[in-house]
Amino acid sequence: MLRMLIVDDERVTREALYTLVNWKELGIDHVELCKNGAEAFDRMLDEYPDIILTDIKMPGLSGLDLIARAHAARMNTVFIVLSGYAEFEFAKEAMHYGVRHYLLKPVSREQLQEVMQEVCSESLSRIAAEGGQHDSTPSTGDLVRVIKTYVRNNLSDSSLSLKKLSEETLFMNPDYVSKLFGKKTGERFSAYVSRKRIEMAKALLISRPDIQVQEVAEQTGFGNDIQYFFRIFKKATGFTPSEYVRLENPE
Repeated sequence: MLRMLIVDDERVTREALYTLVNWKELGIDHVELCKNGAEAFDRMLDEYPDIILTDIKMPGLSGLDLIARAHAARMNTVFIVLSGYAEFEFAKEAMHYGVRHYLLKPVSREQLQEVMQEVCSESLSRIAAEGGQHDSTPSTGDLVRVIKTYVRNNLSDSSLSLKKLSEETLFMNPDYVSKLFGKKTGERFSAYVSRKRIEMAKALLISRPDIQVQEVAEQTGFGNDIQYFFRIFKKATGFTPSEYVRLENPE
């Protein structure tokens, strides 16, 4: 059976959409209503819905933003876009992310039924072919990969934090992201970032023996706090930076 989200910032609209179709007849046994894109994204990563019917223009995280986030996280969720004539350009942009289904407001029962039958048929066929392991694990794995890529690309940023990543990039609750990351990797986010920074520092020290410790600290996200860098480096390796260089590059 399939899972679905209906996303619209207008309560009347999302509730009307919910009552238009007999979802169980289409093979959908779980439908949730979301009042904005941010709430839908949280649900999407938590529950991995098969289908999302979303308004394209919403305050905050728009339907287009939601589609882009799902695309970046490499999710297999099928999107159906709702738009008015004024937002048709947004709908066309959504097509760049692989969205093939859109409906113009106001939507009739017949229009929604026709599109949903097609989408549900496609989704059920895909699940049957996958054999669907069909649970929240794929979305969890994709999310962890997104987090690790973000960390790798932002190690030199001393302001890198789980809160910043969660709220500004993932648009998710930091507590949720923290628990999910720890459960999947067995490592706290802060410990993971620290380990990656030390790995980067070690590589810099080995490849450039004459590099200044200050520069290493700055390039690995420790800023200008050399003493803090020293403490973390020695705790992780058992050596000071200079001792580590002599150990790895003996005269």
